Amino acid sequence: MIGFAIVCCGPGPRSRKRSVTAIRALKILRSNSASAAVSFVASAPAEDSGSALDFLVRNAPDIDSAETLFGAHSNPSAVSYTTLMQSYIRSGDVNGAEEVWKRMLAGSVQPDIVTYNVMMSAYAKKSDFIAVERKFEELQENGLSPDVVTYNTLMRSVRDVDIGRVWKYFDNMVERGVLPSDITFSTIIDAVGKDGDLSPLPELPSMMRAYNVHPNIFIYTAVMSIYSRAGDTRNVRHWFNSMSEFGIRPNVVAYGILLDCLCKAGASEEAEGYFEQMGKDGIQLNEKILTVMMRIRSDQGDVNGVKELFGLLENPRLFRYNVLIHALGMNGNIPEATELLETMKANGVTPDVVTFNTMMKMRAATGDLEGVKAFYEAISKNGLVADGFSRSILMDALGDAGELEQAMAVELLPSDVVPRTIKLRIASDHGDVTSVKRTFGEAPSSYTADSMFLVRAYARKGDWQMASKVYNSEPVTRSRLTSYLRLLGESGNVSHITRAMESARKSDIGVTEEMVAALIDAYGVDGQLDSARETLTSMEELFGIVPTIISYTALMGVQRTRKGRHDVLELLFSNGLDAVETIFRVMWSAAIEEGDLDDAAAVIELMREHRLLPHVSLYNKLIVAFGNKRDLVNVEAMVAKMKKAGMRPSVVTYNALMDAFGKTLRSPVAGERLLNDMHSSGVAPDAVTFNTLAAIYARCADPDGVNDVVARMEQQNILPDKFTYSNIITANRRAGRADQAQEASEQARAMGILL
Repeated sequence: MIGFAIVCCGPGPRSRKRSVTAIRALKILRSNSASAAVSFVASAPAEDSGSALDFLVRNAPDIDSAETLFGAHSNPSAVSYTTLMQSYIRSGDVNGAEEVWKRMLAGSVQPDIVTYNVMMSAYAKKSDFIAVERKFEELQENGLSPDVVTYNTLMRSVRDVDIGRVWKYFDNMVERGVLPSDITFSTIIDAVGKDGDLSPLPELPSMMRAYNVHPNIFIYTAVMSIYSRAGDTRNVRHWFNSMSEFGIRPNVVAYGILLDCLCKAGASEEAEGYFEQMGKDGIQLNEKILTVMMRIRSDQGDVNGVKELFGLLENPRLFRYNVLIHALGMNGNIPEATELLETMKANGVTPDVVTFNTMMKMRAATGDLEGVKAFYEAISKNGLVADGFSRSILMDALGDAGELEQAMAVELLPSDVVPRTIKLRIASDHGDVTSVKRTFGEAPSSYTADSMFLVRAYARKGDWQMASKVYNSEPVTRSRLTSYLRLLGESGNVSHITRAMESARKSDIGVTEEMVAALIDAYGVDGQLDSARETLTSMEELFGIVPTIISYTALMGVQRTRKGRHDVLELLFSNGLDAVETIFRVMWSAAIEEGDLDDAAAVIELMREHRLLPHVSLYNKLIVAFGNKRDLVNVEAMVAKMKKAGMRPSVVTYNALMDAFGKTLRSPVAGERLLNDMHSSGVAPDAVTFNTLAAIYARCADPDGVNDVVARMEQQNILPDKFTYSNIITANRRAGRADQAQEASEQARAMGILL
């Protein structure tokens, strides 16, 4: 933005009113040749020829034409030479411009301030500040006075490397009585941004007022960009809102910077407010704005909102498809995401590794290991190369499924530091000491093995003697001690943690909040809940540490009753802290683990009261849990609350509903109604949907109903799996059709489906 302003307002020959001769000559130049244009100008009145030739040189298509036109001058002036220099500079030939300078001096024509400014600007663009300063000294030696363009060029030449010189030139300019312009302050802003010390920025508006410079939209967007890069949302917002003081209306660039910053800060509600204000201000949406808002809505699980914005894009590019696929995945709409993948291919948009990684991640979220594997294989089938993130998702999915051997067999590249860490984490979580050691051995020399993974593996294996031996084999650091205390906390070893913290307090390591959190965890595991709470409330007194959300989350995690959890939340609020999503998720998980579904539902409502948007998965898991308890009243209540929160039921939601109604009512009527609702709502059923409906028919001993479901399943290009055949067999057996059941069993085995 700043660079654009400098180019537009940069040094150049004095503007002259274009004569009729010049305009006609330009048409000849463009349609014929430089020689023809020269002939035409030669026939024009003498008073027009000089300015017309300068105008033609400025618009010449190449250097040869420019030289031909310049050569037609009978007595070239400083303006004429300067114009020719600019032609060389535009073509990237600064040395050629210097040769014109020498010709100018040889012709006894003295350069003026504009000539100097042109050459200084050329050197500034090449970041040759030594040449810029040399010209600056030369113009003063020749009795010329530098103007604001001269100083702006000087400042621009060093803004990337030396902000001290920028301020020195500014002070020198002011001392000489040369008033700064908006370009001066744009250059200063750019220099401050590159320097990294942003403390001068708040003073700039008052400085500009002092020199009677009216800030423009470019000034404000430049400052906002700097604060945005620094992640300073507060100042981005402040500068955006303060534009009105100077009567400046925000443009699409300003809105784009603000919305992008709010997106990164997770301030989705505020971003939506500004997005709405854009419409009121009549600001035309562009692709960047739409993309940022898609990301915001995607992160909030607002898939319909993402779709709405996606529909405004004329020719969506790959990144936009990826954002929508991500939103669909977050909302559990895996079939629709898969369909979108095919749509983008049909529209000539080739998926990249990010696309397939997103598909893998959403499959992993539902525990669909086979789906994760299929999309991992699809990466190479589409001529792409899996990246570290691909391997990380695959290994995590294998680890979650208990497929430790397969997870350890995933081949890594030397650069795969993150996937290697994940492999070590999975192995250490399972107490697989051998795999941890083997992975260390496979690591490239550039990778620093963290022995704490080996300590963790021994600890999870229950071999604390070896865990302690490996831990003590290396110097104790703060991070190693913290990791070790976490392991001790998981085992409830209060005495060992207490001794270790006492040693840390007496050493240079010191006690951190993470260490105290490990002690709280240990008290909880050991059943000493009063001691856990007392540790938190006396942290500041005992350790000089003010408790933050870290300690409260630890205390929340060890509570075993609804009252205990809500007491921790009240304690957090009474100490002036704001609850974050993490602590609510801990509350929710604990309630689910205990089977206290009413409390889990209450936690979701608490999240909404505190302006936190619960993920759709929380609602879906509760619907499943209530369904398993045959509690249809709460099943329907959760769906209603989900819709009230602005979330659209996903295929996972419908599957959970269908399963709940099927198990409770033992009638396929509700399941068929839900399937119709899915079609009318645009939610595509998946294999789980049809298998759930088929299971209802199977429980009702209705093999014809099951066969009908399988037929509809195949119409949707969804292949029957082992669950489908299990339903076919069960339905036939219950209906007394032993032959048909046997036939289905043999067919399944023939297809390689093991039942």
